[in-house]
Amino acid sequence: MKNKFNYKPLLTALCLGLAALISTPAFADNPFQLDGNAISDETGHATGDDWDVVNTTGGNAEGRTGLVIDRPEPTQSIFTGGGAKDQMDITAWKWRTGTPPSKDDLTHAYAAAYVQDNKDFILVFGMDRYDTSGDAQLGFWFLKDEVQPVAGGTFSGKHQDGDVLVLVNFSNGGSVPTINVFQWQGGQVNAVGAGGTVKCTNGYIPTGQNFCGITNSIAVKAPWAYENKDVGITDMFPPGAFFEGAINLTALLPNDSPCFTNFLAESRSSTSITATLKDFATPVTGFNVCKISVTKNCTTPTLNTAQDHIIYNIAGQVTNSGFGTVYNVVLADNPAADGAFQQVDCSTGNSIGSFPLTSLANGETACYTNTMTVPLSDNGTKDTVTATANTADAGAGIALTDSAQAQCPNLSVSPAIQVTKDCSTAITTAGGNVAAKVNVTGTVCNIGDTRLDNVLVTDSEVSGALIGPISLPKKGSTGDCVPYTGSYIPSAASDVNGVATTDPSKVVFKDTATATADDIFGAPVTPHTDEAQCPLCSCAAAGTCSN
Repeated sequence: MKNKFNYKPLLTALCLGLAALISTPAFADNPFQLDGNAISDETGHATGDDWDVVNTTGGNAEGRTGLVIDRPEPTQSIFTGGGAKDQMDITAWKWRTGTPPSKDDLTHAYAAAYVQDNKDFILVFGMDRYDTSGDAQLGFWFLKDEVQPVAGGTFSGKHQDGDVLVLVNFSNGGSVPTINVFQWQGGQVNAVGAGGTVKCTNGYIPTGQNFCGITNSIAVKAPWAYENKDVGITDMFPPGAFFEGAINLTALLPNDSPCFTNFLAESRSSTSITATLKDFATPVTGFNVCKISVTKNCTTPTLNTAQDHIIYNIAGQVTNSGFGTVYNVVLADNPAADGAFQQVDCSTGNSIGSFPLTSLANGETACYTNTMTVPLSDNGTKDTVTATANTADAGAGIALTDSAQAQCPNLSVSPAIQVTKDCSTAITTAGGNVAAKVNVTGTVCNIGDTRLDNVLVTDSEVSGALIGPISLPKKGSTGDCVPYTGSYIPSAASDVNGVATTDPSKVVFKDTATATADDIFGAPVTPHTDEAQCPLCSCAAAGTCSN
């Protein structure tokens, strides 16, 4: 007959035998509630986040997995019997579909990271399980590589030096928990101190200890839908169904980088390090403790000297938003930036160096500036900056990356063209006959703020273009105005009012010059016209000719 797994003595988590690993107190500022339940803000309980907060809003965690759901079992669900053990590299682990034995069946798992006021790095972790009867052996891996089950029954990634394993064993009917901490180094797991039983006290790690654990000795509220073997879906954890613990990684491994990228909870066949692994739960989104974030602004479009490209000012900041120093911080821009990114003082904007940065401590921010030159066709483009870094010097750690995109504003231009028109008359011969000839002259000018292309001047009476197509530089530049000339033989004569006449003294010739152009983006500019009246005789224009 199975013993009921109630953990009533409620002892958990680890006591290292090496005095050198002891710090006091471990949870002086109590950023997390280690009180045997998953609900925050309960009367008489410790302050700080609890799992109902960290698994939803994140609370004050430096990194978190969120609620990892493992029941119903996902497709990539359990370890293959005998095919995965903790002392093996991840490259040798195997998985298959199926359901583990009830007492080994995890329903949820979760983990989070905190930094205490004294800058110690704390890992908190927990799980709830389907069946509380019998012995239970649990493991919690904090991994530096991106480890996930992949097609074919294997796992991506491999063990990195510095991976941490916390084993939690409940024997004798599940009433006596023992914790052991291991670290992966040199291709194997190595014990960190000696195992022991340290119960979390007053909601945190006891003074003089570097870790603790606790489970629920009585039924407690479940902040998420929990499935129990005996009662089905419920909002209560029966005694022994919920476990949580914490380790002070700074105290345990003071010289190691805590840059983990993933977390995996597991159930095991026995207390031995060589035990066969059973069920597992791992977050798809990882457990990114070390991370960087980058922002991007794209502003102030201007034209280059040739007015065939747009220059944007780009700026932003890259922040070490995780725990632990990151190295070789590099920025890249798409479209490409103009040369090296400059590091500037975030307050004054004065240059203080350039990227890449050798390192960036946790919590530090580096501001940057640069320019970006794009063709006119990319007016109002989107610009993406990507920041990369590494968790170890010389690229020996985990690559970190973040990107940000900015919408660059359109370059606004004010193109305008102006044409002037004059004319004069002369007597000539055409086809052996005496005829009037009208000579037209004038100037076309760019009176806008940018270059004009495809500039044409035409006349209502002159065949073909008087000038163009040409380009004119912006107003105020040398060559922004160009003169033009032309002539035509009128085919009819009329007076100033447009009425046909044969009286030479009343003949006035009228015609209109029109200037057209395109702006630098190829869009048509509003045309401009000017009309001139050309009398055959000077008195016609003045209206003083006598009959």
